[in-house]
Amino acid sequence: MNETVLDWLHKLLSADAPEHAVLKSVRFDLRGLFPWWVAVLIVVAAGAGTFFLYRREHGRLGLFRRGLMALLRTAAIGLLAFLLLRPTVVAEYLGQRPRGVDLLIDNSQSMTLRDRRVTPPDRMRVAIALNLVPPQTSLAEAVSLGSVPPATPTNPERAQLVRDVLANPRLHLAEDLRKPGTLRVFLFGQNVRGLNTDPSGEKTGDGLENLPVVFKADESRTALGDAVNNLLLRKEGDLPSAIVVMTDGRDNASKLPLDEAARQCARAGVPLFIYGVGSPVGGLLQVKDLAVTDTLFYGDTVAVPVRWRAQGIRQGRVAVALTLGGKEVARREVPVRDGENTEVLTFVPRKGASAEEKLNLGATVKLLDDPTFQDGLQRPVRLVDRRVKVLYIENAPRWEYKFLQTALLRDRRVEASFMLARGDTGVLHSGKPFLPTFPRRDQLFGYDLVILGDVPADYLGKQHQEWLRDFVKEGGGLVVIAGREHAPADYADTP
Repeated sequence: MNETVLDWLHKLLSADAPEHAVLKSVRFDLRGLFPWWVAVLIVVAAGAGTFFLYRREHGRLGLFRRGLMALLRTAAIGLLAFLLLRPTVVAEYLGQRPRGVDLLIDNSQSMTLRDRRVTPPDRMRVAIALNLVPPQTSLAEAVSLGSVPPATPTNPERAQLVRDVLANPRLHLAEDLRKPGTLRVFLFGQNVRGLNTDPSGEKTGDGLENLPVVFKADESRTALGDAVNNLLLRKEGDLPSAIVVMTDGRDNASKLPLDEAARQCARAGVPLFIYGVGSPVGGLLQVKDLAVTDTLFYGDTVAVPVRWRAQGIRQGRVAVALTLGGKEVARREVPVRDGENTEVLTFVPRKGASAEEKLNLGATVKLLDDPTFQDGLQRPVRLVDRRVKVLYIENAPRWEYKFLQTALLRDRRVEASFMLARGDTGVLHSGKPFLPTFPRRDQLFGYDLVILGDVPADYLGKQHQEWLRDFVKEGGGLVVIAGREHAPADYADTP
């Protein structure tokens, strides 16, 4: 069926065509409870009977009028039979729903680094990004630093380069990314965060207008491979037509390597494009990881492994330092070595004015001969000056109980209390560290950790189980040690 006829049928039917679809074919179907030939037989039989009855009627009506009346009744029966056949016009539309592009922008702290742009082609790349020269400028023409515009910065921040590239009117990157469909913008560090919705869940366009406010490059971890894979696994909508990643390539938190994520994109038929922000030739110092617990104690010696990497720096000395709340607490100078290195720095937190503080623990690496080569990483920590309160509930003094009791009582940072369901009454009433009964709700919430051993569920009762559930919801810790008699089987279908 040619396109002219299809257009005429589409206008005749006045059908609402799906978006991005055109009429492909039209067919007529009968979907009644009986076939069409049965309807024909019914109409023929009814028409014959009607004409016969009108023919036998004698009255003032003439032959013509009787024939006309019989014809009208036969037509009415035919129309009813036609409607019972449930005639249906089936229109088939063909089209392809547009799939938008997903733009993934690195929001980690490494994007605040400033790369040294030492070669003319590398400086020219920066000039193109900052709209100082046309995008068609050939890098081969940058044979010397004199061919680079004087206003080109020598060590621009990576995050600022991303902002400049997206805002460059001659690159019109944002406009081109919107052409296939709806553009969806995401920031990623440890997790992926979409910019297409506001905090209330309302759609706010593609999110690029919010980028100057929310793109701060302040996340401490980078899961590049996981971020790409998460876009493929999203349940909302179809797969994107392409994934564009703007990153410096640093990945220190992914469970899935980037090459495996790229293979997943290939299997799903989603092209993956990566815009590298860093410099391909300049030297680089990076802090890869900072291993520290969330809670530190005043007066304790804290050992912090700092994992860092040097690339393209042949000689010199590097200062590796730790800062707590902006004050340097440990420092070590070592010769620069190409590749990954680890330095373990130790310090003792000193008590301040308050018994508990929340500060940032930072690690920095700096080349002493050239301070432009430096990097840093921060972790939030909590400093406390109190003992960790632990409640250990056990059924009987089994081997695990004896071992943990000794270890907990020896630790000067732990204030332990013990309950035994089948313990000696005299021991349980002898005072600390033993408790004769389950603590009150307010006392329970004063503990930091509850260790639950092989205790019968009936011993705790439903109320105490609900208290423990609420205790965990409020941020308390719970460790369950399985046993041969009750835990964890007794606690199925309990709060």
